[in-house]
Formats: sequence, C-alpha cells, structure tokens
Amino acid sequence: FALYDLIWKRTVASQMADAKKMQMRVDFDASTNDGKKTIFRANGSVITFPGFLAAYDEIVSEENKDEESEDKRLPAMSVGQAVKVNEYTCEGHETKPPSRYTEPTLVKKLEELGIGRPSTFASIIQTIQDRGYVYKRGRALVPTFLAFSVTGLLETHFTKLVDYEFTASMEEDLDKIASGEAGRVDWLRDFFYGVDGQPGLNELSADLGVIDARATNTMNLSPEIEIRVGRYGAYLQENKEGEERKLANIPENLAPDELTLAKAIELLAAPSGERELGIDPQTNLPIIAKSGRFGPYITEVLPEEPVELTASGKKKKKKADAPKPKTASLLSTMTLDTVTYEDALALLSFPRTLGTNSAGEDITVQNGR
Repeated sequence: FALYDLIWKRTVASQMADAKKMQMRVDFDASTNDGKKTIFRANGSVITFPGFLAAYDEIVSEENKDEESEDKRLPAMSVGQAVKVNEYTCEGHETKPPSRYTEPTLVKKLEELGIGRPSTFASIIQTIQDRGYVYKRGRALVPTFLAFSVTGLLETHFTKLVDYEFTASMEEDLDKIASGEAGRVDWLRDFFYGVDGQPGLNELSADLGVIDARATNTMNLSPEIEIRVGRYGAYLQENKEGEERKLANIPENLAPDELTLAKAIELLAAPSGERELGIDPQTNLPIIAKSGRFGPYITEVLPEEPVELTASGKKKKKKADAPKPKTASLLSTMTLDTVTYEDALALLSFPRTLGTNSAGEDITVQNGR
C-alpha cells in the first residue's frame, strides 16, 4: 500500500498547480543590560496557496488547514507586539559562496543567458583559458586577477557590449544573417554607428585615450594594500605616500578568493631578495632561493656569458639550445626563510627515475602542481 500511495500522490501532484509561499522577515528590537540597542531577525515563509502540497498529507493535512495552522513556518505576529524570550543561544554561521563553474555548468549558464551556440561553446571555454582569464583546478574553472581587471575595464567603458541581453540579441541577429533573413552590411553599419539613439562601437571607442590604465588595473584589498595587474602578472603593493612601497608577486596558483589580508601581509613581509644556499655538488653551480611569478622557488645560477651585439648594436637573442638552469618550486610547507641546502638538493633531483614497469616504461617521481 505504501508504494501505491506514493505513486498515487506523485501522479496527482504532478497535475496540480504550483504551491505559493510568502517570504516573511521579522525584526525584534531589544536592549542589552548595558543599554545597547540590538536587532534580532527571523526569516521564514507562509504557505498562501498549498497547490500540489495538498496531495501530501504530511505537509498539509485536513487538521491544519485553518489560518492558525502549522503551514505557517512563523507564528502570527503584529507590529509592535512584545515577545518573551524563553531561551537564546549563540551559533556561528558562514555563508558559503556558490560553487565554481566547471565546463558543463558554464555551458549550461551560457545556454540560460542565450549566449553562444553549441558550435561555439568549446571555443569560448578554450579562449578564456588561452587568454589567461581562468585556469583549471581539477574540473573547476578558477578566475584570475587578469579576468577581474579586464571585466572591470569592459563594464566601466563598454557597458553595452558586455550586457547579457545585448550579447544574446546579437547571437539571434547573427543567426538571422546566417539564414538570409537579415543583411550583414546593414547589421555591421548599425553596430558600428549605432541605432535608435544607442551608441555604436565608433562612439564607444572614441574615448579610449582617456582610460586610466593604472586605475583599471588596481584593486584595493585594504586601505593600505593594493592588488595590481601588470604585464608579468598580478602583484601586491603597499599604498603609502612618501615612503618606499613594498612589492610582492602573487603566486599564479593562488585564486583571488584565497588572497586574504593576512596572506597579503605574509607575502609582503617575505624576503624579496635572493638567498644563496650552497653549491650543487654535481654541477658546481651556486643554488639560490628566490621569489617569482609562480611563487618561491630554487634555481641554479649559470655563469654569465659575454654579451654579443648585432650590427645595429642590439643584444643578440639567446640560442634555443642554450643551457638552462635547473629549477624547482618549493613545497607548500617550505618558505624562503626555512628552505635548507638539503631541501634544495632533494628538490633539484626531481624528476627521478625509480624503476620500470612490466611494459618497460620508466616510473618517475617529480614535484609539480
């Protein structure tokens, strides 16, 4: 009977109207013992129309259909009513951010917005990765500081061009052009010069010279620390007047939401210079620890080669087969201050061959992201 009852309820409910709820928020004014005024808030909902919920006895039963029933998640109250507090507890709560996009969920969002077509989704996702706007961490697509900088520029100076509705309508127009329902020359003319009082690309791009590149590429983490996006990546800079400003590279594997104020202070406080650890016994080259775009790392120092000039007096480019120093990123548990000579030798020994498998292929161990 239980299975039949469940099937019957689901079948009937599928033919019934949607339930309707009214969201409620109640604020309570209270005063503490020392006279401070506080506000307590309760959120809830009231079922104003049961709809399909009426098919489920456990939710809306015959016994509680009256106005004072328990289908009200909050009890009936009136403005100015005094309430008695029987008990209260303090509980911590953190709001979780929405999950990062993956390729499938991003495609789903593009479909909802009417942006792109099945034939272009793959190229869209590949383009934002190729241009350094996102990178993959597992299946998740993680945005970069460059993405925030470019988005800020477009939203400030080219608002119309990045509007979701405009982009979706443009996709529809391109479909009409492809099917012969609209002319491409007329569409391009309207897009460039504007139509119906809306500015076109010609007018929008006329003021490119007045864009403040520094302001566009600067984000404030706090009143004292700025995040800046430069040619070689994102970095931190102290916001001080009349003093020498400290700079620190932001590791490229550090997501924007993971850069807290405490982490920024730690990066700025880390030594920015090089620290010599010793000599590599195999190559007789000095080993140093230093900070770079991808975080702290160790490297060998190659001897300086004589500078060769071209006929015009410019430096000759290095040959592709020129020797390169061995380098290795520090492990997450290491810092520039704590890494030792022994640690450096161990890291530089990777990749190291451990043996071969049954197919005769080498089994190696290496340090990587």
